[in-house]
Amino acid sequence: MLPFGLKLAWFALSLSGLIGCWAVLLPLAWAMQSYWGPIAYAAGITALEGVFCLGAMVWKMNPATMPRAFCTAQVLVTGVATFFLIGVLAAITTATTVYVAKPKNWGAHDDHTVLPWRFYYVLPMVLFPVLASAVHITFVIFFDTFDPVDGLTCIAHPLWQVLIRFLGYAGTPFIITIPCLWLTLMSVVRVMRTHNTSDARVVR
Repeated sequence: MLPFGLKLAWFALSLSGLIGCWAVLLPLAWAMQSYWGPIAYAAGITALEGVFCLGAMVWKMNPATMPRAFCTAQVLVTGVATFFLIGVLAAITTATTVYVAKPKNWGAHDDHTVLPWRFYYVLPMVLFPVLASAVHITFVIFFDTFDPVDGLTCIAHPLWQVLIRFLGYAGTPFIITIPCLWLTLMSVVRVMRTHNTSDARVVR
């Protein structure tokens, strides 16, 4: 069994991290005059950390004492929140790539040109979480694939652990990171080329 002091420290770090997210993301949203990304991310992290902190406060992070209904909710909310968060990050990555692709707007004084909302961001922020959650929920509920065991949260049966974690927070989001990495590299190359071109013009 994990020492209660370690669990308490984990809870304190989680709660302080959650508060820190809101403290940083709200001013960021105000500065960019673009609220959809920061607020959506803050909401997702609140759900993710909130269900963990709730188990910590009520049942002292001891899954063996948690009701099965709460265990189910904890597993499902963790999965859904993770899928939503990765969808938000994918949308922000896409928005950044679109912004970087138009260097003429970089110095614009119109704050609304910075990461504006576009309807197709619904795909990563809504469609992906819904589809991923449907698969995850199917395995968790219909196959009864989790147990309240010693640790910090409820986890899957050892037999199903790898599969459920792959279909949940530890695996499915990785699929989205691949195109996000590609878009990020494209943005980096674009920025470097733009700055190199600008420097060359200044030298001339």
